[in-house]
Amino acid sequence: MDVDVTNQSIHLNYNPTDADGFSVLRVVRSSTANFAGLCLVHELVSDVISGGIEITQAATRLQVIMRKPRPFPRWFVATARGVFAAAFVLFIGGSALGALIAFGSSSLVSQIMKFGNRWRVPEFFTVAASTCAVTAVALIGFAVHAPIDPALVVAGGILLLLPSVRFVSALQDAINGFPVTAVGRLFSAGLIYTAILTGISVAW
Repeated sequence: MDVDVTNQSIHLNYNPTDADGFSVLRVVRSSTANFAGLCLVHELVSDVISGGIEITQAATRLQVIMRKPRPFPRWFVATARGVFAAAFVLFIGGSALGALIAFGSSSLVSQIMKFGNRWRVPEFFTVAASTCAVTAVALIGFAVHAPIDPALVVAGGILLLLPSVRFVSALQDAINGFPVTAVGRLFSAGLIYTAILTGISVAW
């Protein structure tokens, strides 16, 4: 058996001695952050490797994991993101009003990302639309002479859009000897940074 995992595809070749070989290619078109599900899948893989369960049982458990809802509802995650953005604005020297606007901007970003994922809009355009909305809100507040620093408000609103995890993962892949995946992740992270700059430029 030969398994080739790249940036967004898994290619499996299997050649048994007593039957015809076959090849399967699975391409991942979109991704999501579900670390609870990832932990459950990792436990399942460990059980399969140790020989504790059969393949049919593993397939059933995998279906259960895929249907299992996330541990926290979407509104809770959006609220937590808003609180983080507001706290970050206060931490870097912004005003209380600026923190409140950053909270609202982060909530707006969560809604834009939700509908973008639902309508299968490419990530580049959803990130660009999100940063454009955050920048527009900050500039409107500055135009009406609100006691805020628009740069700090924008920084708080787009902080969680930065592809930091993707960038770190790319460096890890490069260090561990997976150049194709590393280049793919770096290119993807570069597109996200370009989308952020595009959204800010359009709003400005």
